Amino acid sequence: MPGPQGTRTLVFVTVFRDADATPFEAQAGVGDSGGPVFVESGKGHALAGVMLGAAAQSPVAAIFGDRTYAADLSVYREGIRKVMAPGRPAK
Repeated sequence: MPGPQGTRTLVFVTVFRDADATPFEAQAGVGDSGGPVFVESGKGHALAGVMLGAAAQSPVAAIFGDRTYAADLSVYREGIRKVMAPGRPAK
C-alpha cells in the first residue's frame, strides 16, 4: 500500500531460523527501528538498509520464525552519495 504522496519503500525481510543457521543469525528487537543494517562483502561492511521493525512472537526474546523488515537503501544510493559527497558543507 502506498505511503504519503503515493510513495513506496522497497523492503527486504530476514527470517530468524534454526535450520541452516549461521553463527551470525540475529533478529531485530524492541527499539531497533531506525538502526543500520549492514552486509559483509570482500571489501568489508556496507550499509544496506535501515531497520523498520520486526514481526515478533514474543516481546522479550527472539523466537525462530520471527521476521525483520528493513528498507533497502540501494534505491537511494545516488541521493545518499550526493549528500555524503566530500566537501559538501554541513547544515
